[in-house]
Amino acid sequence: MIQLTAQEFISALKGKPIEEGKKENPFLQGPCVVVKDVVVQDKVIIKDSEIINEFHEFPYQIIIESGEFRSSFIIDSGVFEKEFKICGEVAFNFGFTINWAVFEKSFFIDGGVFKEYPLQVTDGAFKGGFFVESGLFHTGIELLGGKYENLAINGFLDKTRFLLKYLRLSLTISFPVNIENIFDMGSLHIENSLILPNTLVAFRNIFVNEIEIIDFENNGRLIFSRINDSNTDKTKGLFMVNSFLGNTSFFNVPFHEFEYTMIDHCQLNQIQTYGHEIPDNISAFTKINDLPQYLQFIEDTLEGKRVKNAYHYKELGKIFNGLQIAMQRQGNKVMENKYYAAFQEARYWNLRYKKKNLIDWSLFISLYFHRTSSDYGQNWLRPIGWIIVLGLPLFYFYFLGSPKYVFTWPWKGDWSLFWVFLGKFAEFLWPTHKFDFMYKSSGGWQFLDILARIIIGFLIYQTIAAFRRMGRR
Repeated sequence: MIQLTAQEFISALKGKPIEEGKKENPFLQGPCVVVKDVVVQDKVIIKDSEIINEFHEFPYQIIIESGEFRSSFIIDSGVFEKEFKICGEVAFNFGFTINWAVFEKSFFIDGGVFKEYPLQVTDGAFKGGFFVESGLFHTGIELLGGKYENLAINGFLDKTRFLLKYLRLSLTISFPVNIENIFDMGSLHIENSLILPNTLVAFRNIFVNEIEIIDFENNGRLIFSRINDSNTDKTKGLFMVNSFLGNTSFFNVPFHEFEYTMIDHCQLNQIQTYGHEIPDNISAFTKINDLPQYLQFIEDTLEGKRVKNAYHYKELGKIFNGLQIAMQRQGNKVMENKYYAAFQEARYWNLRYKKKNLIDWSLFISLYFHRTSSDYGQNWLRPIGWIIVLGLPLFYFYFLGSPKYVFTWPWKGDWSLFWVFLGKFAEFLWPTHKFDFMYKSSGGWQFLDILARIIIGFLIYQTIAAFRRMGRR
């Protein structure tokens, strides 16, 4: 192993002699600087200095192949005219950070071990693209800024050569992005990011525990395809807050396998789902900056506890309404109906837990009957059941007022009276029957008849509406 100071290493990258008085650079191989078997103890900081008139320019292709950097590796400035490549088994013990630099050609990672701190980019110009194809990123990759010609991370589903526990993106994206073929990613975190128009960002074939999308706006095209469970013991979930999803497609994303799906203040009207749908029992929550409340909310959600908060259900209703519109655009009538019912259910619980005025009470009563009678149009058999359950006792009491027919108990098997009762019951269930279809009713008996017409008429309407909703194409 070759022991170098940080300054000697930087000189070597420029193709200059390592030590004063020596003419040769042992790492210079034609147009390339190939760094092998190097140990650098102190911090490597590449930074221009106007005071001493030092501006870093690297005219050679740089390949860092093996060695160990036992302190930080930081690029604060510089111009790299050729490809910059990290490969082999080189170890960065305390992180690799790019705060600013210009890479005229590609920045390429095909190996390396990044231990205590993540590979981090806060700014820079990557004119030839930023590519990662292998490497062990024990604390992840953070891309928090910069301009890229192209951005691609491909793990080739190779656990032995690629490890990525965490990926964080916080970018303004006007370039193609492809993240694919990654095993056991702990968390995918997209925050304070903007996708500009006519831009494609794709996440394909990734095994991940948690997906977090926060303060995000998509004006281009975003694809999540074949997002799978990473098969670890960690809690698995989808978490989206304060985001405009825009034209986002979910292909074979198993939402039902997530232990929680939390969405708050998100616009979902234009999304598409294929293969699996976002479940209609998702949770929405607020005050995410309150960590104890957030953790308690997750715990309650996993345990199936109901949140007794009117505002919670108001926000949840907005989410389901957006999903309903999205499925309507997509032509998915089954899920459109389910999200419609979930939207109405959220409105019901919002009104139940809030302080109600007269208008709120009228809406709450309406939703209550809609909910009880047909599950918001999802079950056309339920109102038929209610017609029979409520119609029988109403007709029985109406039947008792008849001077012509007398019921005796115990019943003595008079089938003629039974069939009369059944026929008159069927006629009673028709709301437009005549007032004197059995006898000329008056007073309380007439009121009972009118009340029965209203109730049964409402239930017949609910049956027809539910049947049409379920049968609509």
